Amino acid sequence: MIELRASSTTLVVDERRGARAVSLTFGGDEVLGSSTPEPGDLAGFYDGAFLLAPFAGRLPAAGVAAGRRRIALEPTHRDGHIDHGLVHSSAWTVVDRSDLSVTLETRVGEPWVTPARARIRWSVAEDRIAATLRWDSDLPGPVVLGWHPWFREELRGSRGSVMLDGGRWVDGAGRDTAPPPPPRDAVVHALRSDPVVVWPGVLGLRLESAEARAWIVCETFPGAFCVEPLSDLPTRLGHPDGARRHATLSWSVSRVPAPA
Repeated sequence: MIELRASSTTLVVDERRGARAVSLTFGGDEVLGSSTPEPGDLAGFYDGAFLLAPFAGRLPAAGVAAGRRRIALEPTHRDGHIDHGLVHSSAWTVVDRSDLSVTLETRVGEPWVTPARARIRWSVAEDRIAATLRWDSDLPGPVVLGWHPWFREELRGSRGSVMLDGGRWVDGAGRDTAPPPPPRDAVVHALRSDPVVVWPGVLGLRLESAEARAWIVCETFPGAFCVEPLSDLPTRLGHPDGARRHATLSWSVSRVPAPA
């Protein structure tokens, strides 16, 4: 485990479990949580804040086309789907470390379309953490990057929720659709401002990502909820313009005043 600390902000990263954040505290308040795994799903999908690369969301059991190739991967769920990328649970290597930041990397090979390297830099400052995830491959291939944080449903007796400013919701095919009723498990894009997670009267967190083109909001599991920045809509993975050699996604989490 790697602990980074700045004043009353503490981040703990587990290099053995996909370089995920397993703890994030602001002023002693732990904001990351966990939920109960669905039957047949990987337990590692249900805690902390883990990385999504080179795809986010869910691939069909048949895999995804990459040029003339079809990438067939080992299913992660009993229904045959492949979820949340390829780096969420692998061991990462520490490249550089200081009291306030750490850089880690891992490599991805077959059966992905081309050998690649994923690199993550986590850093902390007072009332703020930041992270940059980078994907570098030898040849162009499909890439969508993201983060999958689980935020605690309750904090000091206050129930958390996400505040969204505008935005357009899309269905599984990437088509605009009507805003879903709560609890939501859907993709939203074109937000007018940053999402804010709020535990009223206790704590507020602004989630910033200038590069995020979409967010997944998931409120359907017990104990925790997710607000996930993505470098593109998940459905863009199979599009020709989704192929690239390099991709980067940065985000930050900052403490802000919480409404009463």
